[in-house]
Amino acid sequence: AKGILCVSKTDKGCILGGSAIGNSARDSPVRLGKFAATELLRTWETSACVDEYLQDQLIIFMALADGKSAIRTGPLTEHTTTAILIASKFVGDIFKIHNEEDGSHIIECDGIGFQNRYFDE
Repeated sequence: AKGILCVSKTDKGCILGGSAIGNSARDSPVRLGKFAATELLRTWETSACVDEYLQDQLIIFMALADGKSAIRTGPLTEHTTTAILIASKFVGDIFKIHNEEDGSHIIECDGIGFQNRYFDE
């Protein structure tokens, strides 16, 4: 197997990535590099700070956090909309999605401030 990861840091401090993995002879380094770069540029062009693979993973942390959280994403994935629906069933309707003119989305959440009472501070 072979792979490549392209990473870029924006002037606003966002770290974006694009990746590709291959394991056959036709998966040349050039082909994998083009795929990874295209994936990175797709996120870059939306001015997102969270890529399509991370956005759904952050939903549970936003819901459980104390106070307001917000992330800027590109197009919302089905995983993200499902994560919001499932989290909302547990903690209520605490998410708001704003569609931005540049094609990005801002997901806002007023978290519930969950604390594990069995965890010693």
